[in-house]
Amino acid sequence: EIHNWYSEVVNGENGALNYFLNNDNEKVYYKDIIVQIRVTVADGKSEETAIRVYNEEDFNAIKLNPTLYYRVMNDITLNNWKSFDFSGMIFGDNDNVMLTINGESLVNSLSGVIKDLNIQGSVTGGAFVAREIEGETINISNNTYLKPTVENVNVDVIYDDESKNYVSSSVSGSYNFGEGTYAGAIAGVNAGNIIDCKVYGVNMNT
Repeated sequence: EIHNWYSEVVNGENGALNYFLNNDNEKVYYKDIIVQIRVTVADGKSEETAIRVYNEEDFNAIKLNPTLYYRVMNDITLNNWKSFDFSGMIFGDNDNVMLTINGESLVNSLSGVIKDLNIQGSVTGGAFVAREIEGETINISNNTYLKPTVENVNVDVIYDDESKNYVSSSVSGSYNFGEGTYAGAIAGVNAGNIIDCKVYGVNMNT
C-alpha cells in the first residue's frame, strides 16, 4: 500500500534505506524531499466524497446519476430547469449557497435528502424543492436509516436590480397527486421530513 511504502522509505522501516546518494556522493534523506498527500476521490458515494457542483452544466449532470451525493459549491442559476426524480443527497458547501431556479421544481419525486441550501426564483409545478417527498425509509449511509428529508433549506426573496427592492419568489401551478392537486413553497406533497426550513416570501399562483 502507498501509506506503508511511504512510512518504510521515510523512516527506514523493514530494512529499507531512508536515503539515496546524489551526484556528489552526499546522502539525501527521503523525509526531506517526499511529501505525503492525501487524495480524496469524489466518487459520490458519501458526503465526504460527494461530487462537487459548480455551475448549471454540473447540475444538469446530476440527472445522469440521481442516486449519488452532490455538494453545491457556490451560487448557481438554473434556467429553463426541468425536474427529475432524485434519491441521493444534494447539499450546500455552506449555509450561504443560493440556487436561483427558473423553471420547474428542483426535483420531482424525492426519495433522498436535500439540505443546507437557499433557493429563490420562479417555478412551476407546485413547489420549489420537490413536488413530492416520499415516505419510505431509506439507508442514506453506513446503515443510517431515515425518511426522505428536506432540511435547512430556505426559500428566499429576490433582489430586483431595477426597482432596488426585494420581491417575493413565486410558485405557479400545482402537483396532481391521487384525486387532488397540491402546492407548497417547499413541497407539494410531503410524506417524509421537512426540518428547519424557512420561507421568507413566496407568491403562490395555483
